[in-house]
Formats: sequence, C-alpha cells, structure tokens
Amino acid sequence: MARPATERPPGSATGSRRSVTYRGVTAPEAGTYRLQVDHTGAGAGSSLSVSVNGGTAVDVPVAADNPEVPVASAVAVPLRAGANTVTVFSSAARGPGVDRISVGPLPPASYVPRTTMTVEPSGVQWVGPGQQSVTVTARLRLDVDDALDEVSMAPVVPAGWSVTGAAVTSREMRLGQVLEGRWTVTSPAGADVSSAKIPVVASFETLGRPNKVSRDLRVQLRPADRVFMREAEDSRNQLGSSGITSCSPCSGGQKVRNIGGSADAYVLFEDVTVDTASEHALFIDFTVNGDRSFFVTVNGGSPIEVAVSGVGNNTPYTTSVPVTLRAGANTIKVHNDEDSAPDLDRLSLS
Repeated sequence: MARPATERPPGSATGSRRSVTYRGVTAPEAGTYRLQVDHTGAGAGSSLSVSVNGGTAVDVPVAADNPEVPVASAVAVPLRAGANTVTVFSSAARGPGVDRISVGPLPPASYVPRTTMTVEPSGVQWVGPGQQSVTVTARLRLDVDDALDEVSMAPVVPAGWSVTGAAVTSREMRLGQVLEGRWTVTSPAGADVSSAKIPVVASFETLGRPNKVSRDLRVQLRPADRVFMREAEDSRNQLGSSGITSCSPCSGGQKVRNIGGSADAYVLFEDVTVDTASEHALFIDFTVNGDRSFFVTVNGGSPIEVAVSGVGNNTPYTTSVPVTLRAGANTIKVHNDEDSAPDLDRLSLS
C-alpha cells in the first residue's frame, strides 16, 4: 500500500512539531512490516523518524544528499491488524521533505541485498619464508535499491597475525554507492606463513537485520625451490582479452583461458622480481587438449616458443623454459598472436 503525504504541512517536514501523519494504514494481520519513506535528500545532520500508533520512534537512515533529488529509505515497523496511524517527523532544524510512504511484507530472513565485493590481490598469494606482509584492498558496491545501514569493512586476521589500518565505515549505502578500504596484514614473526585464509568482511544492517558478505585473501608459502610464483588469474596481471575460468584441479582453483589467436589475448606478468641478473628456469603450469604453443616474451625481447601437448583441459601439466632476467623487476608475457594457446594456470621461477 502507498500513501502520499497529503497531510504534510507546507514546506519540509521539519521540527518535532511539524510532522506528517497517516491514518488508516491497514495491515492484514499483526506483525512486523517494511515501511518505505520516499523523501528528498537532506543536509548534514538531518534526521527523519517514524512512530507507529504513538509508540517508540524508529530512526529512518537519511544520508546527506541533494535536497532536489528524491530517495527512498526503509525501516521495519510493528503494525497491528487493521488500521494503524503512522507519523513521520524530523527533529532536525530542517529535515528532508516527505513524498509518500508505502507498507509491504518484510523480505525473508535469509535475504541479503545484492552487492559486488572485490578483494585485491586476488588469487593465491605465494610468499617466501619468514614473516610476510601483504597489502590488501577491498571494494564493496551496492547493486539494489535496499539501503545498507551501519556498514563496516575490514580484514579478520588469524591468531598471531596483525592488521594495519582501521575498518572503513559508512552510516548508509544506497544503490551504486561504493565503500573502499586498504590495509596491510602481517604474519607472525619468526615463523613461515604455511597457509592462511584471511576474510575481508563487510557487515551491515538491512531493515534492522544484521548481515555480512566476505571475500578471502589467500596466502601460501611457495615451494623452497622457487624464487617466484604467481597465479595466472592474479589481479596484478594484465589479461588483455583473455578471461578467467574455474578449474578445480588447478593450483588456485582458476586458470586463464582464451589466450592467443590475436595480439590482444595474452597474460602479462609485471613486477616479476629476482635478486640478481641471471638465467632461471621458468615453469609454466597449464592445461591443453591436443598440440598447441605458448610464446614467452621477457622484458619486451624476442618471443620464445614453448610447444606443449595434453589430453584434456582439466588436467594440469607443467613444462619449463630457460629465461634470462635482470636484477629487480621484470615482465613476462605469455601469448600467441597467431593461434590459440593452451590455458594458463600459473608461472614460477627456480
């Protein structure tokens, strides 16, 4: 049911004595319902509240926004069977303007508003022995109309780990808005990382109900005979027009496919760092069905063809090729400008 603010006094609904009262707001049975208030934006420090049948007021989340732009906010309210009275008011010096209210059932208890959450670096982070630090960034975007209230996002580190950087928060998030954070997580001193899964958790409320979403940062000790190891799907790599797909037997549960056939279908590994200039064995983990070739280009030099064979796209294989690297950061490009290449799982150096 929707009711316009026909009983609103002239101007905005401001001050505790200036309110909008809706009578005859009916409910089929007693219970908790979703009450949506359509209103204009408001300045910083503004407020809006709802009282049902003279009961305790419920605050309606109101974010500072353009007062000329209509927005909608929703809260959970108790209604009795039959007719109810709903009063919308503001105790601020100047509150938002009220357009209308509407009442409907609450979504299921299992409902979580759709969001898009990304954590970088993605893919398993292979690290060396001893204490290690990883800088992680996270981004949460709200993809539906239902607002998120009291949003907080931060990594949850295992026992013995530490995190530098505070949780990022927002009183309210609306459709399309983004919350971003950056932290450094550090493993215990005097020990190798072994394997760790560090969730970045975004907690929030929707209609007074607590919810959360999370994405994991995965850190693992690389083998002792490797000086570098990185997944093909790692977010630090450039993929061109290639794409990431699931691969349960692959090292990180994913791989990069559709490499080759054109100059823009490649995987570029940047910041491949080694201590000294020397020749290394480059190990290529891949899947392939039939006979195909990678081309490997180091630091923009001449491409090296790596021909491989396999019997299935879900069977990982490993091959190697010698490469010469300079001290410090290098780039390694895996490509095939003419023909389709195998799918790529990861690269490592001995």
